[in-house]
Amino acid sequence: ATQSLDSSRTGKISKAKLKRIETVLQEEVDAGIRAGFVAFVAKDGEIVYQTAVGMADRENNIPMSTDARFRIASMSKAVTTVAVMQLVEEGRVLLSDPVSKYIPAFADMRVATSQSMKADGTFDTEPLKRPITLHHLLTHTSGFGLFGPKTDLNKQYREKSPHQSKGDLATRIDLLTSLPLYEQPGTKYRYAYGLDVAGRIIEIVSGRSLEAYLQENIFVPLGMKD
Repeated sequence: ATQSLDSSRTGKISKAKLKRIETVLQEEVDAGIRAGFVAFVAKDGEIVYQTAVGMADRENNIPMSTDARFRIASMSKAVTTVAVMQLVEEGRVLLSDPVSKYIPAFADMRVATSQSMKADGTFDTEPLKRPITLHHLLTHTSGFGLFGPKTDLNKQYREKSPHQSKGDLATRIDLLTSLPLYEQPGTKYRYAYGLDVAGRIIEIVSGRSLEAYLQENIFVPLGMKD
């Protein structure tokens, strides 16, 4: 990508080649694939190209602008990970720590051997072969689930999702521990609620709500106001 944007003789950005970005984006807008785009290209710390194409609000005929706000899912996961690594840097947690050190219920979790519910409303399970660690939470290898086929276990995860249940974070994570894991920790990548659990550990270790911790230690110091 870098070679296609740079002039091979001068090492400078080619404006003509950068213009191709806008052409491609405009084609998608014209075809109705997307309402609009914002694109930036930076070189050596300087923005050398930026453009806004299409509409920010197609129904109300509001053009896209380079400062438009977008709803982008899962961005809080990166912020939560930074917060966890701050605590690691301070020596307050270790990535190898078992989650049960902070939330005892995690020591008794089970792993489903079948995703089909039995007549009594439970699942066939087996015990943990290894503890769930903080590292597992951050790398989506804890055994928790989120997306997948329409099985009984998936239905239970959707109903007890931290994003759907009520109450504070502690209450919602406690509800999650009532479910069996999809697989043994550390054996498979499965996009899931690990960062939600990590957020609860931040609260326990810091003695602050997750929102308060993030404000004081990340958002305010960095001047992140939006």
